[in-house]
Amino acid sequence: MKRILLSTLITLSSVTLATSTQAQSFEETARLAEQQQACKTYLTRSVPEFNRVDPDDIEVALGRVERNGTATVNWRINDRRVSGYCTVNRNARVLNYQKTNTTGGNFYSDVEENWGNEVRPFRARVEGNVPLELLNRPTKGKDKGYEIAKVQGGELVRVTRLYRADSDTTWALVTGANGQEGWINSRRLQEEQGSSSQVEYNWGKEVRPYRAKVEPGGTLELLNRPSKGRNAGTQVATVAGGERVTVRRTYKDNEGNNWSLIRGSNGQEGWINSRRIDKD
Repeated sequence: MKRILLSTLITLSSVTLATSTQAQSFEETARLAEQQQACKTYLTRSVPEFNRVDPDDIEVALGRVERNGTATVNWRINDRRVSGYCTVNRNARVLNYQKTNTTGGNFYSDVEENWGNEVRPFRARVEGNVPLELLNRPTKGKDKGYEIAKVQGGELVRVTRLYRADSDTTWALVTGANGQEGWINSRRLQEEQGSSSQVEYNWGKEVRPYRAKVEPGGTLELLNRPSKGRNAGTQVATVAGGERVTVRRTYKDNEGNNWSLIRGSNGQEGWINSRRIDKD
């Protein structure tokens, strides 16, 4: 009789423990799902550049979960080719938001590119050492626009359009190092010495653009024109070894050297000896 009673108690205890563990597992699963949803909600409600994104277009995946329940939630928005992560505590409160990867060109569909005039692209450096906002359009009167991206202080950007709002204010449409695009007050920029605005486009002949890869190794300089004896060009930009570029013009000098006018992955342009690149 004692053996039967003991066996029954052990069985009941095992069932209770299993039920408790199962309930705990369900509770944890629900909490983690809530944390992932909190990241989505934060992106669409608290990050201006994503206000118009449909939450269903945001993919989330659970990353590291700390002992205290704080979770890292990785997120990705495919149509904008941008990703990052949120740090969310166990109560589904977002503690931190970070954008870690942005690639491609104008993936910010809200950028208004019809202001001002298109200019020959030139490079400029952002002032200071703190992040500055890029707006979807120049501010004009009460129309303040809104932030869609940031550039870092000291970041090298490419200017493609200028808009003069009044006698004191000119806005620049810029593309940052990670492909982020938007408008910034030109007072915040300083044109780089040897900027790509000095590139000479009248050498050789235009070709149908094609992709090429820079030879492996260190950084290579891009010149404002093909080097020709004493009339050597000056450096206006650089490309990294192995970088993929687009060839736009070619030129053969009197010594039989072939030159290519290329555009790099960050929009930098200049001439390079064709021996340094291989067609993809």
